[in-house]
Amino acid sequence: EYAECAEWLTKRTESYGFAAKAGHNAEMHNHNDVGSFIFAKGGRQLVMDLGAGVYTRQYFSNERYNIFEPSSRSHCVPIIDGKYQQVGRDASSSSVEYRKGYFSMDIAGAYPDGVAKSVVRSFEMDDKTVTLTDKFDVKTGSSIVERFVSLVEPSVVSDGVIAFDECRFSYFGDADMKLSTEETHNGTCYIVDFVLKDGANEFKAVME
Repeated sequence: EYAECAEWLTKRTESYGFAAKAGHNAEMHNHNDVGSFIFAKGGRQLVMDLGAGVYTRQYFSNERYNIFEPSSRSHCVPIIDGKYQQVGRDASSSSVEYRKGYFSMDIAGAYPDGVAKSVVRSFEMDDKTVTLTDKFDVKTGSSIVERFVSLVEPSVVSDGVIAFDECRFSYFGDADMKLSTEETHNGTCYIVDFVLKDGANEFKAVME
């Protein structure tokens, strides 16, 4: 389930498939995606990674991370004070911990210097659910946006609960939800952003 050399976790139960990564942003065919994850049900990704974009000259130039797919804009990772993850070996996770049913990391190092003291992302897993918890130590007044992406249009089930088809996504935290879209070569990408209110420094979501 856990590949220590790559800091990748994969898990499959009768209810879901799940993968999450720590690592760094200078990997082969790199995307800026430290701390990102995938949640799948029914044989398809529902909270997801879009994969590679269209291979163009720009894709293999120093403009690569202006493109949606390889940038952290297209991944299920936070946006802190308007800043996205940067590229490079130093843009990495730290304090990575794995034990059965638990995976955590500090992903602050993936962001530009001074953006965050720590961003501790943890996943707790059982046979039915995956619980994501993010705890932020950032400068007073910094904005925090939790981003989740899918090719499935989300629907509101009730207050605090949305669904990506079979995936029930319950969220906890003092935040406002915003929905937007981005057109990709795979179709419309639905972007769900939770904008934490001033002073909020923790966000939790349960996927089942």
